[in-house]
Amino acid sequence: MSGRVSISIRPQGLKLEAERGKSLLDVLAKAGIAVNSECGGLGTCGKCKVRISGSVPVPSSLDRLHLSAGELADGMRLACGVIPSGGEIVECPPSPAGTNFKLQLEQVSFPVAPWRKAGGGAVLAVDLGTTNIVGHLVEPVSGRVVASSNRENSQAVFGADIMSRLTYASHNGDKGRETLCRAARADIEGLAEDMRFEQPVTDVIAVMNTAMEVLLLGTDPDLLGRYPGDSGINGPVHIAFPSNDGFLQGALLHLPSIIGGFVGSDTVAALLSLKMFSPEPPYALLDIGTNAEVVVVTDKEMVACSTAAGPAFEGMGITCGMRGVAGAIDRVFFDKGDFSISVIGGGTARGITGSGLFSLIGGLLRAGALDTFGVIQVPLFLPGRVRRGDGGNEVILAPDVTVNENDVQQFLLAKAASRSAVGTLLDSTNVMPGDLTAFYLAGTFAGMIEPSDLLSVGLVPRDCGDRVRQVGNAAATGAVMMAASRNAFRDACVFAGSVRHLPLSGDRAFLDAFQSGVHF
Repeated sequence: MSGRVSISIRPQGLKLEAERGKSLLDVLAKAGIAVNSECGGLGTCGKCKVRISGSVPVPSSLDRLHLSAGELADGMRLACGVIPSGGEIVECPPSPAGTNFKLQLEQVSFPVAPWRKAGGGAVLAVDLGTTNIVGHLVEPVSGRVVASSNRENSQAVFGADIMSRLTYASHNGDKGRETLCRAARADIEGLAEDMRFEQPVTDVIAVMNTAMEVLLLGTDPDLLGRYPGDSGINGPVHIAFPSNDGFLQGALLHLPSIIGGFVGSDTVAALLSLKMFSPEPPYALLDIGTNAEVVVVTDKEMVACSTAAGPAFEGMGITCGMRGVAGAIDRVFFDKGDFSISVIGGGTARGITGSGLFSLIGGLLRAGALDTFGVIQVPLFLPGRVRRGDGGNEVILAPDVTVNENDVQQFLLAKAASRSAVGTLLDSTNVMPGDLTAFYLAGTFAGMIEPSDLLSVGLVPRDCGDRVRQVGNAAATGAVMMAASRNAFRDACVFAGSVRHLPLSGDRAFLDAFQSGVHF
């Protein structure tokens, strides 16, 4: 029996030779074909759906658990549970088109200090996020942003959260580390290819959380996964970008210093970007995403921490959750028991994104249609707007888009983790929420969330609600500042060394706050 099997991929028009015994999900990931798999192939999320024709496998127990009878009859299967035997024709859903992230830097005022002498090429600034990767191309002489692009992190096929990816890298040894390392570098190179420019890219400044840096560099993932979470990464990193014939051939990769634990260079970049506002201490920064990073700055010290919020804020881990691309519900209006929705790009709703969840849950809470513990109050909805499902009661936002009580619980856990981290850091610095001069909220979608929703769900302390400042993707802004000025890069690295890291793992105050905070 041959050790290789042949399968066909549509609509990409590819024919793949795969190692016998490997799951279809692994085969597709190795070929660079992204399939939604939030659980990293464990079979628990049920989202790695593909349609198979030709040699259609018998449905597995996982297929029967997650797929309807109609889907099974139509040849739908979960890619994580299919072991190709050869002859399969696999139809993969096309990746959703991303939306370019525009960067506003008009308020930034600092001297440009090019990375190369006159004649050097463009500089690529990258925010390598767990879910989304954002890139901005900087013209070195003027420091002007000439192009921007974004894409989904292709490592998501190995898990929506960083712990799943670290586990994959750990359990699969050198091969696992190389797979994730190659995926991260291919994503960065893909951004450069998206933004073709007349000048070559000579330098790449990339910021990210510590786990993403471990996966990018291919270092030992077990160091970060064990208490006290020391990654072994010390100081800034400057290496040749490993590209033989791509758009980044000959470029140098520069990674700023991390702060400690899971608090990485993206937080350093975000803090750097706040300089444009000349904030007076004490102030706080909360960067929300799959990981939530918090920094409190007083006139005596800067303290930072990180907590695993989970991917719910970005629409992942939610039954009908999706990225903020065309077809995603980004705003929900609830009035007199009925819904109206806003869909990115117009047209038919295909799912709901993070800002849509904030909007939905905030509106339901204000109307009393969701109680303190996330239970849907059915009598307050018009007939046909709520039904019973596998995830408890679910509200129907569109024909194919629902949000159920299990989804609300996932959101609630993310809120509790983030809010508890904020409270723990404020307590450790003896700062009251009402004393903050500003509460900066950062994150790719942070600017799309209504302040009223932030207060309603309890993510922001009510005592500083009027001082919330939404600063968008502050990490990407800081990366652009460093791309335009190597002096800013140097300052950021010094900055990182002056921030005290507070580990939350095993912290009794944080655990108590979290346990008491799992409610609205």
